[in-house]
Parts: sequence; structure tokens; C-alpha cells
Amino acid sequence: MKYFYEDKDRALSVYMGTQLDFGPHLHGHVEIVGMLKGSSAGFVESRKYEITPGDVFIVFPNQIHYYESRTDENYILLLFPASFADEFVHLLNGRVPDSPLLNNALDDPELFHAFDTAAKLYRPDLNITGMLQLKGYLMIIMGRIFEKLRLSPSDPGELATVNLILNYCMAHYRERLRLEDVAGKLHINKYYISHLFGKKLGMGFGDYVRSLRVGQACRLLEKGGMSIAQVSGAVGFSSTRTFNRAFNRYVGVTPSEYQKKQSNGEIIYPACDKP
Repeated sequence: MKYFYEDKDRALSVYMGTQLDFGPHLHGHVEIVGMLKGSSAGFVESRKYEITPGDVFIVFPNQIHYYESRTDENYILLLFPASFADEFVHLLNGRVPDSPLLNNALDDPELFHAFDTAAKLYRPDLNITGMLQLKGYLMIIMGRIFEKLRLSPSDPGELATVNLILNYCMAHYRERLRLEDVAGKLHINKYYISHLFGKKLGMGFGDYVRSLRVGQACRLLEKGGMSIAQVSGAVGFSSTRTFNRAFNRYVGVTPSEYQKKQSNGEIIYPACDKP
């Protein structure tokens, strides 16, 4: 599982996948998952939801969320900025769903058809005509989903603080990054930071930093050209031994095993280039 902060700039992306397993991240986009087969646990700000076949899971902009795979899944994932669905911007700003999980939503034939058609239409190089057609199906999806959602006001203060901390970690993960150092640099009480990480991410600050570094290490290992020791130092670990232990904990294999599997074309969870 990878852990990262993500800031996407594409208008609309559609992914079809078989392993819904991505670590804590946030972005300024709306993220919608339609589960076709299998199951996964979805987490929004540390609250857990079981996503099963036929369910739809929606995450609003700047909500911290992650997934843990349960079985081999088949899912469709839509990712787009709120401005792309301009008719719904007023519902997305300053609000969050009471529950992001809509059980059996894909039993609605119109909603299922819109998901399925969007997945078939999408290409990264889609022209303006194709993108407008795709947007039409997105409007159907959003309309059917918002008929079922209940919304409540969000807490912008906590969100801004979490964003500040995650941005700082992303910019400085190569350096020594202790809780006390971050608290001092950002002028935020270290106990409050610990409280926010437990509440919003469901993990401690140290766990987040180690897993963030491991996620970045995956990128470097996939690119190749660096030794394990070089990768370890490049992402901020104090020793190769510490790096190996953390990597095995979060990925399930050692860095050398991961590198070998990648070079052999074996699939390990992809690096942090998707949700």
C-alpha cells in the first residue's frame, strides 16, 4: 500500500482496476468508485466502510481517504475536479457526505449504464467532442448519486491544518522529519498534530512519514539506475537496515525483491500515480 499526497491537474480520468489498494492521500478532486466485483475497505478520515459488489463510494475534494484490498476486485474509478461538474459545485463546496458509501447503488440500471459507458469511452487523449460526451455521462452519475446522498457542513479549519502538515511532509521527507521538528517549523502544537493524524488518517505521525518514504522509494526502484542503499538515502532513511524493515512492512516484500519483480514484469501494487 502506498501513502502520498496527490494534486492532480487533469480534467477527468477514468480508471478500471483489479486491486483497489491505495494508502492515505488527498487531492482537490471528486473521486467515485463503482465496485463491480470483489470487495475492498474504504476509509475516509479514518472511518471504515466495506465496499462490496454493486456499491458506489464517493470522496469529496480534500478528504483524506484510502483503500485496503480484500480480494481481487473489478472496479471503475472516476477522478475529476469539482469545476468539471459545475452544476454540482455548490453541493461540493463546504460539505461532506454523512456516509460516502451507497450500498447497491449500481442496481440502478441508469447509473450502471453511465459508469460502464464512461469506462468504455475514456482515453487519455480524448478530443473535445469525446470529452463533452463523457461529461454527459458524468452528469448522469452525479445526478443519481446526489439523489441518495445526505450532506453535512465540513470543518475547514482542521482541513487547512492537515493540508499544511501533509504539504510540509511531502516537501521535506528526504530530511530528518520528527514530530517535534514539524511542530516547531509550522508553529503547531505537537500533541494537536498527533491528534489530527489519529483522527483524520488513523495512524501516528511516524507511521505516516515512514510509509510516505516507502511510497517514494517505490518510484525510484521502478525507474532503476540506483542501488538499494542509494534509494534508502534519497528518501530520508537513516540506514539501509531501517529502510528494508519499513519497506517490507508496508509493501510485503524487501526492496530487492520488489525491484526484481518489477524487472521481471510481475505486478506489485503500482506506484503513486493513481488514486
